[in-house]
Amino acid sequence: DHAGAGAVAADGTVYVGGGFYQAAAFGPSGGPGLTTAGADDGFVWRLDKDGPTGPTPAWARKVGGLGSDNVDGLAVGPDLAN
Repeated sequence: DHAGAGAVAADGTVYVGGGFYQAAAFGPSGGPGLTTAGADDGFVWRLDKDGPTGPTPAWARKVGGLGSDNVDGLAVGPDLAN
């Protein structure tokens, strides 16, 4: 499992992208979790800035299909912040 990309929106929301194999958990207490569809899959993970101790995991999304997939770059613009 690895992070291969990151971006910060103007409002402080953090986005991380990368790849994982079989299963991965994002955030404290193991969730949210994702399972691959085939080989390696990519992910995009959003962390909101307003947590009590810093960024708080908001969601994680799987990207990919039966082959090997990975997220190597991210961009955030004003119309993509949510």
